[in-house]
Amino acid sequence: FPSHDTARFRMNKQNPKNVATLHDVAHAAGVSPGTVSRALTRPELVADETREKILKVIDRLHYVPDARA
Repeated sequence: FPSHDTARFRMNKQNPKNVATLHDVAHAAGVSPGTVSRALTRPELVADETREKILKVIDRLHYVPDARA
C-alpha cells in the first residue's frame, strides 16, 4: 500500500503526469520548497541532517527535477 506521501502526489489534479513535484518533496520532508531547491543546487547552504532527509524523500517519491526549470 503506498504511503500517504506517495498517494498525495498521484492524486494531484494539477499534476496530470502523476510525477512528484518539488512541492511534494518539500511537504513530505517538512521543509519549504526553497530549502529543497537549495539542497539540490547549493547543498553547502543546507544543514547535513536536513539535506539527508530531503534526499531520502526524493528517493522515496522518485522525484526528478524538471530539466526546463
